[in-house]
Amino acid sequence: MRKITSILFINLFVALSLNAQSLIYGSVDALKGESFVAVEFDFTKGIYDAEEFNYEELVEELGNDAEKEFKELAGKFRSAANEKIGSAGISFLRKANAETRYRIVACPIKVEHKGFTRLRLTLYQIDLDRPLAIIEVTGDGGTFGSFINLFGDGLDSCGENFGRWLKRQLSEKQPAVSSTPSSQSTPSTQLTPMKKQAVICHARVKGRDVLGELPSPASYHQASGVVVVDIWVDQYGNVVKAVAGGQGTTTTDAKVWTAARNAAIKAHFNTSADAPALQKGTITYEFKMK
Repeated sequence: MRKITSILFINLFVALSLNAQSLIYGSVDALKGESFVAVEFDFTKGIYDAEEFNYEELVEELGNDAEKEFKELAGKFRSAANEKIGSAGISFLRKANAETRYRIVACPIKVEHKGFTRLRLTLYQIDLDRPLAIIEVTGDGGTFGSFINLFGDGLDSCGENFGRWLKRQLSEKQPAVSSTPSSQSTPSTQLTPMKKQAVICHARVKGRDVLGELPSPASYHQASGVVVVDIWVDQYGNVVKAVAGGQGTTTTDAKVWTAARNAAIKAHFNTSADAPALQKGTITYEFKMK
């Protein structure tokens, strides 16, 4: 019985590890045969800890050691990723060298108080702003220690998960995900997992296009009505904040609001260096019973 339990536990652990990262948009095939990839971190957009510190508050908390701590945090991710990618032959660097053709911008999206981390990785060709791929990866934190140490554990775990995932991706032929950007002004109709219900969703962010499909809520609870989610998009196209219940919302179902908000935070838009640091827009979900 103990042996069977151990096997089940190992299988569950492996399944969770494989599901800890996902290709949201594009393809990583461009990295096949590459020797070096630069990994740059942008810590400024994250929400840190259960108290929901923003970047400025976290810097204030760290004081004079902030720059050093952020460099060490980024180093934990790169080191762990380098260790796990192994035979794939890629080395992740802090800065691009003469042989580097691609770079990854890593943005923490949410870091919980125990260090559980959700990280968004955007792959670019050097000197080009259009993303080739967007990957989301999660990592477990720890149990004891300061928040910054637990955050480091989370990034170390993210690096391990990403390194294993990328190694597997580069060894297999993988289809690209939604490789053609869709117009932000064109609504898309997506069927829900539940019968006799559909959801129509569309985004409005001035001058920005949705990359791929707009994410649909995980479940709709057989509800009808409209949920407008106010969103804030950074220059990289990441949705860094989403609040359900914006003007035009017609349902008060809290579960539907949560489902809509959780879907909206996963949306991706085109990169724009001319956009504001945080650009406000909306994603509207219209739930219909058929």
